[in-house]
Amino acid sequence: MQLLNGFAGMQWQSEPARQPQPLEKFAPILNELDRADGSKTVAVVTMAGSCCPVTNAHCLAFIRARELLLCEDGRKRVAKEHFAEVLGLLSLNGDKHVGEKLWMQGEPAISYQDRSKLVDLATADKPWLGFNRLRDHEAVEHLQKTWPKLLFIRYEMNGADDVCKYQKWKHCGENRRCIVMGRPGFTEQVKHGAESHGTPLDKGYFIMGPDLPDISSTAVRKALQWEHGQPSKPEDLTHLLHPKVAEWLLNSKIYAKQTRSDCSFCSFLSASFGWRSHS
Repeated sequence: MQLLNGFAGMQWQSEPARQPQPLEKFAPILNELDRADGSKTVAVVTMAGSCCPVTNAHCLAFIRARELLLCEDGRKRVAKEHFAEVLGLLSLNGDKHVGEKLWMQGEPAISYQDRSKLVDLATADKPWLGFNRLRDHEAVEHLQKTWPKLLFIRYEMNGADDVCKYQKWKHCGENRRCIVMGRPGFTEQVKHGAESHGTPLDKGYFIMGPDLPDISSTAVRKALQWEHGQPSKPEDLTHLLHPKVAEWLLNSKIYAKQTRSDCSFCSFLSASFGWRSHS
């Protein structure tokens, strides 16, 4: 396990070199589709985040997006295409970004390498969903080059809060499609913003998904903290995390209750700059 504590002036462990191998997980699905009759169109839903750690909500967003695009359970068609399959690609923010953000909260960050392992654990039982080391557009290009008889159409997925913050409805169109997962307090703002800007909600390139449970990585980290010397139990985390992710986190003890003065980065500051904790 590798932990990261620090700020912009520190040396950071760089992400592993981007390689296409992780996309090989989808080969059985795509090879079969390549041989079969019928639609050859595949939706590729991409999402990027810190995922420190990956939660059930991250995976649920992909599940709901897939249900929408495949029109499962009699759902109304949300896109003009008939998709034969939907793939989900989850990318991770780099160590520098995640480490700085969590250090400001007085918490250690899980390394890119370990976060990617947790995504693999959380998605192992879903052959259509996996970790993506490539840039999102590079991943879609790689899929198209590897399976040229299939047509891959990308959908960028974000939460309604993020879409509101950056007014992402302004940048969506037929050649840049988006799926927005709802969040209480933001869903209606997104709809109003899109309609005011003239971004239609019924053309299949700006799709509103359902509101999802509010399960943040911050809430997970707090749930993992030890209180009164008592660690969290796996059964306490089932609504937040995949069981194998919960097991890894509990075994690592990474989020056992601690203060800033307990972390190795504080020792670095103290030795290098004479910094002292006031906690």
